[in-house]
Amino acid sequence: MRVSDSDKAAYTNLYLVAAINLLDLLAEKRMLTERTLVREDEDLCVRSANELRKQITLKLELVPNGPLRDAFQSIRRSAAAFASLGGLHGVDFANDPALFSNSLRDFRSAVARNIRLVLDLFQLDLPDDLRGLVSNY
Repeated sequence: MRVSDSDKAAYTNLYLVAAINLLDLLAEKRMLTERTLVREDEDLCVRSANELRKQITLKLELVPNGPLRDAFQSIRRSAAAFASLGGLHGVDFANDPALFSNSLRDFRSAVARNIRLVLDLFQLDLPDDLRGLVSNY
């Protein structure tokens, strides 16, 4: 069975929309775009990571296997790991500022790596809100 060019284009557009939605979702997360750690709240960061994980889980239903799905899953795993390390209400981070700093850095780094992958896959421009994240990690 031959797939028409219009079917291929529609299929590609579906992935493109999912990729753009992911970038928009990440750009909304201040914990990823705020440059100074001093302004971050441990509890809010853990909640934000959990919310990000849930939102990505919902979006995964629309993304079949492949590199885009891998990027979604990698970010979701990183968000879950960050939230787990922080403990309930971020109390473990509040009790250990070094753990918080290192975990947030690792989380941001994992997200930035996957953003670069998505940008390369679809030849997209980097959204302004994510420039700092991608250039710093």
